[in-house]
Amino acid sequence: MVDRVISARLGFGNTHVSDTADIMKFSYLLRNIRSSFVSASGHPNYFGEIFQWWCLFAFSYSSSENPLGGYADPLWWAGIVSPLFTMQILLNMQPTGISNAEGKNLKRYYDKCPERYTKYRDNTSILIPFIGYGYIPKFLKRTIFFDFERYEYKPREKEE
Repeated sequence: MVDRVISARLGFGNTHVSDTADIMKFSYLLRNIRSSFVSASGHPNYFGEIFQWWCLFAFSYSSSENPLGGYADPLWWAGIVSPLFTMQILLNMQPTGISNAEGKNLKRYYDKCPERYTKYRDNTSILIPFIGYGYIPKFLKRTIFFDFERYEYKPREKEE
């Protein structure tokens, strides 16, 4: 019973974070970056979506009808497909998610205010909200925080 309450609260609380992040992202202005979820995560709406599906997966554990619990229920294990599929879409597919929002599409920010955006990018997690991100070693950023190299903006050299 306790696990149902905990996973339900996490799920509903996360829905609030996800919806608020979507609204803030919609009205996003670079000069107001310190006053929103965007100051702790570059894509809090994507984090909220992924976290929501993981909470639903955890919630389904307690709803298993198997007398041995969720671990023994093959349907519970089949349910892991949903959060993994959501992560695949938002993290790796080119036409959508972080892959679409980062990389070459960051040119507009680097053209407007390159120093400020570079500082923001170095100190802000791309997905998982985290304060003090600038002090995290690069190898942890690349693994645990999903801050892959393909998400970085690399300006092309001008041909002479």
